[in-house]
Amino acid sequence: MLFPSPSLPLSPSLQGVMHFTKEIPSIQPVSTMQFSTLHADYATIQKQLDQAEGEVAYAPPQADLGRFIQGARAKVEKLGADLEAMGWALEETCAYFGENPATCVPEEPFRALVTFSTAFANAVRDNERMEQSKKEMAIRKAEAQKRKGALFAQRKAEKEAAAAEAEPPAEGEDAPPAPEPEAPPEFPKVTTSLRHGTGKYTFASGVVFEGDYVEGKKRGAGVMTFPDGGKYEGAFDDDCMQGEGVFNYPSGDVYSGAFHGNKKSGVGSYMFKQSQSQFIGEWEDGEFKRGEWILSDGTSWKGEFAGGKPSGDGVQTFGRTGNQQPATYEYADDGSMTGLKFSGTIVAGA
Repeated sequence: MLFPSPSLPLSPSLQGVMHFTKEIPSIQPVSTMQFSTLHADYATIQKQLDQAEGEVAYAPPQADLGRFIQGARAKVEKLGADLEAMGWALEETCAYFGENPATCVPEEPFRALVTFSTAFANAVRDNERMEQSKKEMAIRKAEAQKRKGALFAQRKAEKEAAAAEAEPPAEGEDAPPAPEPEAPPEFPKVTTSLRHGTGKYTFASGVVFEGDYVEGKKRGAGVMTFPDGGKYEGAFDDDCMQGEGVFNYPSGDVYSGAFHGNKKSGVGSYMFKQSQSQFIGEWEDGEFKRGEWILSDGTSWKGEFAGGKPSGDGVQTFGRTGNQQPATYEYADDGSMTGLKFSGTIVAGA
Protein backbone atom coordinates (compact mmCIF):
# COMPACT_ATOMS: atom_id res chain seq x y z
CA MET A 1 0.00 0.00 0.00
CA LEU A 2 1.25 3.45 -0.92
CA PHE A 3 1.44 6.52 1.33
CA PRO A 4 -1.72 8.65 1.51
CA SER A 5 -2.35 10.85 -1.50
CA PRO A 6 -1.75 14.52 -0.52
CA SER A 7 -4.18 15.70 -3.18
CA LEU A 8 -7.16 13.96 -1.58
CA PRO A 9 -8.36 15.75 1.59
CA LEU A 10 -9.77 13.90 4.58
CA SER A 11 -13.38 14.41 5.54
CA PRO A 12 -13.99 15.72 9.11
CA SER A 13 -15.14 12.26 10.19
CA LEU A 14 -12.02 10.53 8.88
CA GLN A 15 -9.58 13.09 10.26
CA GLY A 16 -10.18 11.71 13.74
CA VAL A 17 -8.67 8.40 12.66
CA MET A 18 -5.42 10.22 11.91
CA HIS A 19 -4.85 11.35 15.52
CA PHE A 20 -2.05 8.81 15.59
CA THR A 21 -0.96 8.63 19.20
CA LYS A 22 -4.49 8.63 20.61
CA GLU A 23 -6.39 6.40 18.21
CA ILE A 24 -4.15 3.32 17.96
CA PRO A 25 -6.30 1.27 20.42
CA SER A 26 -9.42 1.96 18.37
CA ILE A 27 -7.75 1.33 15.00
CA GLN A 28 -6.10 -1.98 15.94
CA PRO A 29 -9.37 -3.98 16.31
CA VAL A 30 -10.59 -2.63 12.95
CA SER A 31 -7.38 -3.79 11.25
CA THR A 32 -8.16 -7.42 12.17
CA MET A 33 -11.91 -7.38 11.46
CA GLN A 34 -13.24 -9.45 8.57
CA PHE A 35 -15.83 -7.12 7.02
CA SER A 36 -17.02 -9.75 4.57
CA THR A 37 -17.82 -12.00 7.52
CA LEU A 38 -19.72 -9.18 9.20
CA HIS A 39 -21.94 -8.72 6.13
CA ALA A 40 -22.52 -12.46 5.86
CA ASP A 41 -23.50 -12.66 9.52
CA TYR A 42 -25.81 -9.67 9.07
CA ALA A 43 -27.55 -11.36 6.14
CA THR A 44 -28.00 -14.53 8.20
CA ILE A 45 -29.52 -12.54 11.09
CA GLN A 46 -31.96 -10.85 8.70
CA LYS A 47 -33.01 -14.19 7.25
CA GLN A 48 -33.56 -15.73 10.68
CA LEU A 49 -35.53 -12.68 11.81
CA ASP A 50 -37.79 -12.93 8.73
CA GLN A 51 -38.44 -16.58 9.53
CA ALA A 52 -39.25 -15.71 13.14
CA GLU A 53 -41.73 -13.03 12.04
CA GLY A 54 -43.52 -15.61 9.90
CA GLU A 55 -43.95 -17.89 12.91
CA VAL A 56 -45.31 -15.23 15.30
CA ALA A 57 -48.87 -15.90 14.18
CA TYR A 58 -48.58 -19.53 15.38
CA ALA A 59 -47.16 -18.66 18.81
CA PRO A 60 -49.44 -18.55 21.90
CA PRO A 61 -50.46 -14.98 22.92
CA GLN A 62 -48.78 -15.24 26.29
CA ALA A 63 -45.39 -15.71 24.62
CA ASP A 64 -45.49 -12.03 23.56
CA LEU A 65 -43.17 -12.79 20.64
CA GLY A 66 -44.50 -9.85 18.67
CA ARG A 67 -42.92 -7.33 21.01
CA PHE A 68 -39.69 -9.32 21.04
CA ILE A 69 -39.56 -9.45 17.23
CA GLN A 70 -40.29 -5.72 17.03
CA GLY A 71 -37.35 -4.90 19.34
CA ALA A 72 -35.06 -7.29 17.48
CA ARG A 73 -36.04 -5.74 14.14
CA ALA A 74 -35.11 -2.25 15.43
CA LYS A 75 -31.69 -3.48 16.56
CA VAL A 76 -31.06 -5.25 13.26
CA GLU A 77 -31.97 -2.10 11.33
CA LYS A 78 -29.56 -0.12 13.52
CA LEU A 79 -26.86 -2.70 12.78
CA GLY A 80 -27.55 -2.38 9.08
CA ALA A 81 -27.21 1.42 9.24
CA ASP A 82 -23.92 1.05 11.09
CA LEU A 83 -22.59 -1.39 8.49
CA GLU A 84 -23.63 0.96 5.69
CA ALA A 85 -21.84 3.92 7.38
CA MET A 86 -18.81 1.70 7.93
CA GLY A 87 -18.83 0.85 4.24
CA TRP A 88 -18.77 4.54 3.30
CA ALA A 89 -15.86 5.16 5.70
CA LEU A 90 -13.98 2.19 4.26
CA GLU A 91 -14.44 3.42 0.69
CA GLU A 92 -13.20 6.87 1.70
CA THR A 93 -10.21 5.38 3.52
CA CYS A 94 -9.26 3.19 0.53
CA ALA A 95 -9.53 6.19 -1.81
CA TYR A 96 -7.42 8.30 0.55
CA PHE A 97 -4.63 5.70 0.37
CA GLY A 98 -4.82 5.70 -3.43
CA GLU A 99 -6.54 2.31 -3.66
CA ASN A 100 -9.54 1.25 -5.74
CA PRO A 101 -12.47 0.88 -3.28
CA ALA A 102 -13.90 -1.90 -5.46
CA THR A 103 -10.81 -4.11 -5.15
CA CYS A 104 -9.23 -2.88 -1.91
CA VAL A 105 -9.31 -5.28 1.03
CA PRO A 106 -11.24 -3.24 3.65
CA GLU A 107 -8.96 -4.17 6.53
CA GLU A 108 -5.73 -3.22 4.69
CA PRO A 109 -5.93 0.61 5.10
CA PHE A 110 -6.41 0.21 8.82
CA ARG A 111 -3.45 -2.15 9.07
CA ALA A 112 -1.37 0.54 7.37
CA LEU A 113 -2.75 3.11 9.83
CA VAL A 114 -1.78 0.92 12.80
CA THR A 115 1.76 0.41 11.47
CA PHE A 116 2.27 4.08 10.70
CA SER A 117 0.59 5.30 13.90
CA THR A 118 2.73 3.01 16.06
CA ALA A 119 5.93 4.16 14.34
CA PHE A 120 4.79 7.76 14.70
CA ALA A 121 4.09 7.33 18.43
CA ASN A 122 7.52 5.74 18.97
CA ALA A 123 9.20 8.58 17.07
CA VAL A 124 7.36 11.16 19.18
CA ARG A 125 8.45 9.41 22.36
CA ASP A 126 12.09 9.20 21.18
CA ASN A 127 12.08 12.90 20.23
CA GLU A 128 10.66 13.85 23.62
CA ARG A 129 13.39 11.89 25.38
CA MET A 130 16.05 13.48 23.16
CA GLU A 131 14.70 16.97 23.84
CA GLN A 132 14.62 16.25 27.57
CA SER A 133 18.22 15.03 27.42
CA LYS A 134 19.23 18.22 25.56
CA LYS A 135 17.49 20.38 28.16
CA GLU A 136 19.22 18.55 31.02
CA MET A 137 22.59 18.92 29.28
CA ALA A 138 21.97 22.64 28.74
CA ILE A 139 21.11 23.05 32.43
CA ARG A 140 24.31 21.25 33.45
CA LYS A 141 26.39 23.44 31.12
CA ALA A 142 24.75 26.58 32.47
CA GLU A 143 25.43 25.49 36.05
CA ALA A 144 29.05 24.72 35.17
CA GLN A 145 29.44 28.15 33.56
CA LYS A 146 27.84 29.75 36.61
CA ARG A 147 30.28 27.99 38.93
CA LYS A 148 33.13 28.98 36.64
CA GLY A 149 32.00 32.63 36.64
CA ALA A 150 31.70 32.64 40.43
CA LEU A 151 35.21 31.21 40.73
CA PHE A 152 36.60 33.89 38.40
CA ALA A 153 34.83 36.61 40.40
CA GLN A 154 36.24 35.25 43.64
CA ARG A 155 39.77 35.20 42.25
CA LYS A 156 39.39 38.74 40.91
CA ALA A 157 38.15 39.98 44.30
CA GLU A 158 41.07 38.26 46.04
CA LYS A 159 43.58 39.85 43.66
CA GLU A 160 42.02 43.29 44.09
CA ALA A 161 42.07 42.93 47.86
CA ALA A 162 45.72 41.86 47.78
CA ALA A 163 46.61 44.79 45.49
CA ALA A 164 44.81 47.24 47.81
CA GLU A 165 46.78 46.01 50.80
CA ALA A 166 50.05 46.43 48.91
CA GLU A 167 49.38 50.03 47.70
CA PRO A 168 51.81 52.68 49.11
CA PRO A 169 50.35 55.50 51.24
CA ALA A 170 49.14 58.60 49.35
CA GLU A 171 51.15 61.84 49.49
CA GLY A 172 50.86 63.60 52.81
CA GLU A 173 49.98 60.45 54.65
CA ASP A 174 52.30 58.84 57.12
CA ALA A 175 53.41 55.39 56.28
CA PRO A 176 52.47 52.81 58.89
CA PRO A 177 55.25 51.92 61.29
CA ALA A 178 57.44 49.09 60.17
CA PRO A 179 56.87 45.88 62.11
CA GLU A 180 59.51 44.63 64.47
CA PRO A 181 61.99 42.48 62.59
CA GLU A 182 61.41 38.79 62.98
CA ALA A 183 63.47 35.80 62.07
CA PRO A 184 62.60 34.70 58.54
CA PRO A 185 60.47 31.57 58.52
CA GLU A 186 61.89 28.41 57.12
CA PHE A 187 60.05 27.27 53.99
CA PRO A 188 60.45 23.86 52.41
CA LYS A 189 62.41 23.86 49.21
CA VAL A 190 60.07 24.18 46.20
CA THR A 191 61.19 22.16 43.21
CA THR A 192 58.07 22.53 41.00
CA SER A 193 55.43 25.24 40.51
CA LEU A 194 51.71 24.52 40.92
CA ARG A 195 49.24 25.10 38.12
CA HIS A 196 46.63 27.63 39.22
CA GLY A 197 43.91 29.35 37.20
CA THR A 198 42.45 28.62 33.78
CA GLY A 199 44.69 26.98 31.24
CA LYS A 200 45.49 24.05 28.99
CA TYR A 201 47.82 21.19 29.87
CA THR A 202 48.95 18.24 27.74
CA PHE A 203 50.08 15.20 29.73
CA ALA A 204 52.80 12.82 28.62
CA SER A 205 50.15 10.14 28.05
CA GLY A 206 48.51 12.31 25.41
CA VAL A 207 45.57 13.34 27.60
CA VAL A 208 44.71 17.04 27.22
CA PHE A 209 42.96 19.05 29.93
CA GLU A 210 41.61 22.54 29.36
CA GLY A 211 39.92 24.27 32.27
CA ASP A 212 40.39 25.36 35.86
CA TYR A 213 43.22 24.51 38.24
CA VAL A 214 43.37 25.34 41.93
CA GLU A 215 46.72 24.80 43.66
CA GLY A 216 47.84 22.19 41.17
CA LYS A 217 44.57 20.25 41.00
CA LYS A 218 41.77 20.25 38.46
CA ARG A 219 38.78 21.96 40.07
CA GLY A 220 35.80 23.72 38.48
CA ALA A 221 34.71 23.44 34.85
CA GLY A 222 36.84 21.78 32.23
CA VAL A 223 37.22 19.54 29.19
CA MET A 224 39.43 16.44 29.11
CA THR A 225 40.26 14.75 25.80
CA PHE A 226 41.79 11.26 25.63
CA PRO A 227 44.08 9.78 22.94
CA ASP A 228 41.52 7.11 22.00
CA GLY A 229 38.95 9.79 21.07
CA GLY A 230 37.04 9.82 24.35
CA LYS A 231 36.02 13.21 25.73
CA TYR A 232 34.66 14.45 29.05
CA GLU A 233 33.11 17.87 29.53
CA GLY A 234 31.83 18.99 32.90
CA ALA A 235 32.77 19.52 36.54
CA PHE A 236 36.07 18.62 38.24
CA ASP A 237 37.04 18.51 41.90
CA ASP A 238 40.07 17.21 43.79
CA ASP A 239 41.82 16.49 40.46
CA CYS A 240 38.98 14.14 39.35
CA MET A 241 35.92 14.11 37.14
CA GLN A 242 33.44 14.93 39.87
CA GLY A 243 29.97 16.48 39.68
CA GLU A 244 27.76 16.79 36.59
CA GLY A 245 29.26 16.08 33.20
CA VAL A 246 29.00 14.38 29.81
CA PHE A 247 31.38 11.65 28.60
CA ASN A 248 31.51 10.81 24.89
CA TYR A 249 33.10 7.38 24.37
CA PRO A 250 35.13 6.37 21.27
CA SER A 251 32.38 3.86 20.41
CA GLY A 252 29.84 6.66 20.09
CA ASP A 253 28.15 5.81 23.41
CA VAL A 254 27.30 8.82 25.61
CA TYR A 255 26.92 9.07 29.37
CA SER A 256 25.30 12.18 30.83
CA GLY A 257 24.99 12.60 34.57
CA ALA A 258 26.87 12.55 37.86
CA PHE A 259 30.51 11.51 38.43
CA HIS A 260 32.57 10.90 41.55
CA GLY A 261 36.25 10.03 41.64
CA ASN A 262 36.42 9.65 37.83
CA LYS A 263 33.55 7.13 37.87
CA LYS A 264 29.86 7.29 37.04
CA SER A 265 28.15 7.75 40.39
CA GLY A 266 24.70 9.14 41.10
CA VAL A 267 21.84 9.75 38.66
CA GLY A 268 22.64 9.57 34.95
CA SER A 269 21.77 8.14 31.54
CA TYR A 270 23.90 6.03 29.20
CA MET A 271 22.99 5.83 25.49
CA PHE A 272 24.34 2.86 23.49
CA LYS A 273 24.96 4.01 19.91
CA GLN A 274 24.84 0.59 18.23
CA SER A 275 21.55 -0.64 19.75
CA GLN A 276 20.02 2.80 20.40
CA SER A 277 19.02 1.53 23.85
CA GLN A 278 19.81 3.33 27.08
CA PHE A 279 20.17 2.98 30.85
CA ILE A 280 18.49 5.69 32.93
CA GLY A 281 18.80 5.63 36.69
CA GLU A 282 21.29 5.35 39.56
CA TRP A 283 24.98 4.48 39.24
CA GLU A 284 27.47 3.41 41.93
CA ASP A 285 31.24 3.16 41.52
CA GLY A 286 30.93 3.11 37.73
CA GLU A 287 28.16 0.47 37.53
CA PHE A 288 24.45 0.79 36.73
CA LYS A 289 22.57 -0.37 39.83
CA ARG A 290 18.88 0.48 39.50
CA GLY A 291 16.62 2.18 37.00
CA GLU A 292 15.22 1.55 33.54
CA TRP A 293 16.62 -0.16 30.44
CA ILE A 294 14.84 1.32 27.40
CA LEU A 295 15.10 -0.38 23.99
CA SER A 296 14.91 1.38 20.63
CA ASP A 297 11.27 0.37 20.07
CA GLY A 298 10.18 1.86 23.41
CA THR A 299 10.02 -1.45 25.28
CA SER A 300 11.62 -1.14 28.71
CA TRP A 301 12.50 -3.12 31.86
CA LYS A 302 12.65 -1.42 35.26
CA GLY A 303 14.32 -2.83 38.36
CA GLU A 304 17.70 -3.68 39.90
CA PHE A 305 20.84 -4.32 37.81
CA ALA A 306 24.10 -6.21 38.42
CA GLY A 307 27.07 -6.34 36.07
CA GLY A 308 25.16 -4.28 33.52
CA LYS A 309 22.28 -6.81 33.35
CA PRO A 310 18.74 -6.89 34.84
CA SER A 311 18.77 -8.67 38.18
CA GLY A 312 15.80 -10.02 40.14
CA ASP A 313 12.18 -9.03 39.77
CA GLY A 314 11.21 -6.06 37.64
CA VAL A 315 8.48 -4.62 35.43
CA GLN A 316 8.42 -4.93 31.64
CA THR A 317 6.67 -2.17 29.65
CA PHE A 318 5.79 -3.02 26.05
CA GLY A 319 6.61 -0.23 23.62
CA ARG A 320 3.75 -0.74 21.18
CA THR A 321 0.91 -0.91 23.71
CA GLY A 322 2.32 0.58 26.90
CA ASN A 323 1.06 -2.49 28.78
CA GLN A 324 3.05 -3.47 31.88
CA GLN A 325 3.70 -6.86 33.47
CA PRO A 326 6.08 -8.17 36.18
CA ALA A 327 9.01 -9.97 34.54
CA THR A 328 12.35 -11.57 35.46
CA TYR A 329 15.32 -12.17 33.16
CA GLU A 330 16.82 -15.67 33.24
CA TYR A 331 20.49 -16.51 32.64
CA ALA A 332 22.60 -19.55 31.75
CA ASP A 333 25.58 -20.70 33.83
CA ASP A 334 27.92 -18.65 31.63
CA GLY A 335 25.93 -15.47 32.39
CA SER A 336 24.24 -15.16 29.00
CA MET A 337 20.55 -14.24 28.88
CA THR A 338 18.28 -17.20 28.08
CA GLY A 339 14.83 -15.72 28.40
CA LEU A 340 12.31 -13.44 30.07
CA LYS A 341 9.85 -14.95 32.53
CA PHE A 342 6.54 -13.13 32.99
CA SER A 343 4.31 -13.31 36.05
CA GLY A 344 1.44 -11.47 37.67
CA THR A 345 -1.28 -9.44 35.97
CA ILE A 346 -0.94 -7.30 32.84
CA VAL A 347 -1.71 -3.63 33.48
CA ALA A 348 -3.07 -1.84 30.42
CA GLY A 349 -1.04 1.15 29.18
CA ALA A 350 -2.35 4.69 29.24
